[in-house]
Amino acid sequence: MLLRPLRYVFFRILSWKLRDPRESTPVVVASLSTIILLFFNLMAFTMLVNGFTGHPLLPPLRGGRGAQSALLAFCCIVGYSAMRTAWVQNGGYFLLQREFHPGDSRLERRRTVLFWSYIALSVALPFLLSICWRR
Repeated sequence: MLLRPLRYVFFRILSWKLRDPRESTPVVVASLSTIILLFFNLMAFTMLVNGFTGHPLLPPLRGGRGAQSALLAFCCIVGYSAMRTAWVQNGGYFLLQREFHPGDSRLERRRTVLFWSYIALSVALPFLLSICWRR
């Protein structure tokens, strides 16, 4: 259920990057963009839960910058591999094209509005929470 919107976000970014003749790694860009959006969603969720429970919005992270960078790199590599394997290899992209083929112009317009709303809210919500949340 939750993977369908995520697949659509990945598909939209990938199809946009495939149309760009200068882009040499469209799958990497699409998967890393999707991972960054998921990171912002996770950050907003953490901030909301911590804010409503009375804790600081973002907890201090342990391990220093080296451990955090290694964890981030590991998550990016695993996310890229999972998205490439599940949604691109062995004809997966063609299945995505068939699943999200624009049959109706109203449906495509609604998908476009929801896609851009998701991107804007995913990026803006953590920043708005950090600025506007009462401490």
